[in-house]
Amino acid sequence: MLNRGESPLKGEEPGLEELLTKVVGAGKFSCTADFSKIAECDAVTLAIQTPFLDKKDLLPDFSALVEGLRHVGRHLTPGTLVVLESTITPGTTAGMAREILEAESGLVAGKDFALAHAPERVMVGRLLRNIREHDRIVGGIDDVSTARAVELYAPVLTAGTVIPMTGDRGRGDEDRREHLPRSPDRGGEPARPLL
Repeated sequence: MLNRGESPLKGEEPGLEELLTKVVGAGKFSCTADFSKIAECDAVTLAIQTPFLDKKDLLPDFSALVEGLRHVGRHLTPGTLVVLESTITPGTTAGMAREILEAESGLVAGKDFALAHAPERVMVGRLLRNIREHDRIVGGIDDVSTARAVELYAPVLTAGTVIPMTGDRGRGDEDRREHLPRSPDRGGEPARPLL
């Protein structure tokens, strides 16, 4: 369906069908179930749903993400950037994701490949608009990973800004910051919680 330039999404997504037709027709986009194609990519983004195991405990179910990371790791090549766009808990990128990718690939994150997190923020019916206009926080496991992630996302944002975070503030905490309520009094910055 996607390889024919058709959107699988139900409902109205302004501009999506036209964009798919354009990029498929130009040979710039194709879909495959062949994970070995990852070896040909400069960057890999994973936007895999992480629902709750149990809504009462609010513990995430990372099983699909783990499987996705394993597939990527098996075909990861030196110099590749891997970006998690999934909603994850702080420390997941530098912890679980890094461990899986290194174990599957035999490569070392921060040395052989770059690793970052850039949480997605999209709403049904506003997909392309949100991708282009919302500020995007990106956090790498090191300065090089952050710079590579900024380089990946900057051309996509036509109205928003890429906000880089590295070190202790860039290892999964950016997802928590992304989901904080926004304060109009602070120029859209996250509202400060009252204690």
